[in-house]
Amino acid sequence: MMNLPKYSMLGILIRLFKLGRYIFDCWRPTAVYAALITLIALIMRGIGTECIDADGGWCGIILQNWFFIPLFVLGTALYTHLFLAFAVDFYDEVFMEHKFTFKQLWRRSKEKWHQELFLLGYFLGFLLSFALVLKLLMQPANPNWRIEMVYFSIIFGLFVFILFLMRIAAAVSRYLSTGHSDWRQIYKQTSGRAYAGIILFLLILALILLCSLRLNIWFNVLSSTVPLLTALFCFIKIFMQLIFTALMLTFYRAQDELLKVVNI
Repeated sequence: MMNLPKYSMLGILIRLFKLGRYIFDCWRPTAVYAALITLIALIMRGIGTECIDADGGWCGIILQNWFFIPLFVLGTALYTHLFLAFAVDFYDEVFMEHKFTFKQLWRRSKEKWHQELFLLGYFLGFLLSFALVLKLLMQPANPNWRIEMVYFSIIFGLFVFILFLMRIAAAVSRYLSTGHSDWRQIYKQTSGRAYAGIILFLLILALILLCSLRLNIWFNVLSSTVPLLTALFCFIKIFMQLIFTALMLTFYRAQDELLKVVNI
């Protein structure tokens, strides 16, 4: 902690590259979680497209028979839980130096459940706000100026909220390491230099979205070309998605470490 660079774009990048080597060192939990998520994804995909004769995948199934709603909710909940559990366990092993064990898969401590809920709230808040902003921006202009003003106010409020979440991104790392987000302190510490974290956040997010899009395209093409290897392609895609998740957590950690030596 002694010779850390300053909290700036260059400083965050330097720290991110130094911490980045740990992403691939933590290959065992990544592979285990990727295998479990792949299994659930293939089961859900099979039910949605093959086992039941319904157009539109799960949407078609639910519209035809509401009995499958609990099954869909359970599958989605397990899928989400495993992603969040991986994020918590990755951070715990790499940055808290707690060795990953298979027992953690089914015996989760109260602290880990709280960490998963915190991550769920943060990511849902960001993703839903971002999606809603895009949805409203793509809406055709309304001739009623009052409705347009309401749309503008909602978009502005959501945009400010998104910037706020990006500014306090280090709070994710802080919560996973200490159990307290300290977002107010982080907000004060980033005063006058918040642009550094926000710009890098957007660049990394754009890189992840671009790579994820390409992965989905390759997965669909390869799965239709060689159906027997669908499970392998799905595993590789999910493994890379977990690597992207680890990259974001490492980015949060890089900011957190730099902010710990910043005077308010």
